[in-house]
Amino acid sequence: LMGLPWLVASTVPCITAMQEKDSKGEVTSIQESRLTGLFTHGVGLGCIFALSVIRLIPLPVLYGVFLFMDLVALPGQQFYQRFLLLFQQPSKMAKNHYTKYIPVNRIHKYTAFQFLFFAIVCAVREIKSISIAFPVMVLMCIPARLYLHPRLFSEDELTLLDGSPEEIDKWLQKNDPEGESPDKSAQAEHIAENGLKMPDYKKEDYGPGTTDKTEVADA
Repeated sequence: LMGLPWLVASTVPCITAMQEKDSKGEVTSIQESRLTGLFTHGVGLGCIFALSVIRLIPLPVLYGVFLFMDLVALPGQQFYQRFLLLFQQPSKMAKNHYTKYIPVNRIHKYTAFQFLFFAIVCAVREIKSISIAFPVMVLMCIPARLYLHPRLFSEDELTLLDGSPEEIDKWLQKNDPEGESPDKSAQAEHIAENGLKMPDYKKEDYGPGTTDKTEVADA
């Protein structure tokens, strides 16, 4: 109710709206919930009047809590998951929506570009003479994603690597060659209407030790 992590030191998501869906996945009703946000910000406001008590908390304790929160959330980040793929054999990689449909070298290329931007932002932040430009560098990541990445990666690759869950589900419904999507009728209809062809990637695109010939829709 108050947005505080009573049991574990991890971030608590603030659910502002709950959706009810039917068997087809369509939203039938939306129930808003604003109490969580109200009480969370109310507690934050109350902390202003308790600064004398908060100052008694040692800084290493706060740093430890924030570090633990980061470590708990890190395994759920796709960037961290793709970074670990650099040290795995292609044949041993867990199958998901991007390792199954995108060649490994393309995944590594996208991860490398993200790591490059991350390093630039961190470097600007640490150099005092230009650290004032840190917010601008963070903001520049937006036009880079909108205009630079589409020149380097296909629309399908960006959808699977950086798309929202809804966009990924929609892509799988239309382009899943093995018919694993929940809406097979939508997939078949899309393929029939657009005359899609499912080409095979070359084996070398996936690296040595890979035997899976994954097909990707030629959208």
